[in-house]
Amino acid sequence: MTKICYLMRHGQTVCNQEKRFYGSLESPLTDKGCSQAKRMAQLIEAHEVEHVYVSQLSRSQETARLVFPNRSFTVLPGLNEKKFGLWEGKTADEIEQAFPEEWKQWLEAPLCYTPPEAEPFSQFKERVQACMQSILATPAQSLAIVAHLGVLRVIYQAFVDSSKDFWDIDIPQGQVLSMRLDKDSSWKILFLK
Repeated sequence: MTKICYLMRHGQTVCNQEKRFYGSLESPLTDKGCSQAKRMAQLIEAHEVEHVYVSQLSRSQETARLVFPNRSFTVLPGLNEKKFGLWEGKTADEIEQAFPEEWKQWLEAPLCYTPPEAEPFSQFKERVQACMQSILATPAQSLAIVAHLGVLRVIYQAFVDSSKDFWDIDIPQGQVLSMRLDKDSSWKILFLK
């Protein structure tokens, strides 16, 4: 049985543009972000998608509405971006100034150190993986996930290549990554062109 999962990162937001940590904060798409979503719509239009899943955050829902107009989608909190606690809404320079010791600790071990009032990476990873397992257990043979870079990195690392460094996984805004589960139970990936 073949299953295809299209991974899409939400379009550029105001916080992306300003290089802010924003995790669970809301931030609207920029004009560029809307254009990126429309590009993804063109990339995906020739492919059948039975079901669309999005996070609770408006940027992923806004992107999904532009990619899949006139379609409903399922909102799953398990697809939400990692919460960065007291660092949300701040740039790296602002974080370093307000939390110098914590910033240093995070730079030394970003997947182990938890910023103040943030979601621990291990819990974030478990949440995303459990959500993805439940999505894959559905009968849909072709589905799309519109989410966040951290979420998509966890999915890629868990289901495609566990040896790939988390920070080296790049799923650019405006691109669609196709994951195909082949008969040998391995995931094959490619960016749609």
